[in-house]
Amino acid sequence: MFRKLIHLLKSTNTRMASSERFSSVPLRSRRGAGRFPWEDLSDEELLDWRFCDLGLQIEGTVLEERIAKLYRELSTKGLHFKPHCWLSDEWFSPDGIPGIAIPFYLAHPRLARLEYRQMYEVEGGTQRWC
Repeated sequence: MFRKLIHLLKSTNTRMASSERFSSVPLRSRRGAGRFPWEDLSDEELLDWRFCDLGLQIEGTVLEERIAKLYRELSTKGLHFKPHCWLSDEWFSPDGIPGIAIPFYLAHPRLARLEYRQMYEVEGGTQRWC
């Protein structure tokens, strides 16, 4: 498990097959409730938005499911440790802090598509990648 986590945090050159792109579909979108005002903006318009104004959260997205899976895997291995997870502008784990910063673009498929168009990859954007 820790090897996977370390690989997840260090890997920078993973590309996705087109069939597995952007699996971070928010659960609320799957249920048809709640839309963000920036979802239908052009890429250029969306790039003008500040991260803090996007209104993102982990709760209600596939990220919540993946974090729960991480906690289950840790518990199965006898590690009763639940690292704190939060949205940030990149992957990192601060020295001395038991937590993982997750790129904000993984919290919404529109942002993942923008990331892909800008960077040609979406680190952590698929179940297989995780």
